[in-house]
Amino acid sequence: MKMGTAQKQNISVQHRIWNQNEKLYVMSCEEWRDHRFTQMKPAGARIGYNKEYDLYRISWQGKEPIIVSHAEIKADWKRCYLHRRLKLNSFLLLLFRKSIMLLLRLKREDEK
Repeated sequence: MKMGTAQKQNISVQHRIWNQNEKLYVMSCEEWRDHRFTQMKPAGARIGYNKEYDLYRISWQGKEPIIVSHAEIKADWKRCYLHRRLKLNSFLLLLFRKSIMLLLRLKREDEK
């Protein structure tokens, strides 16, 4: 029996899932903050930190500066980064389940 395109795609999804490390790497809040700040710097952002009040000052030339607290950064990290990671993991799990169901159905059809 020739292998169809859908079956090949499902097998590639399985390889993608099973050949990964045990855990996907998840950035901590501090790593994510530093990553976001380095993304802003080429656009001309200047970032300052006030230890006394635990606030970050982000300013661009010709615009009002933004004052951001560590709590706001952590909330943004949870909303933007972690939420997206959890969605991706659940999507991969759903694909894996569907591919297993398809392979079992194909196996049953071959046995008939």
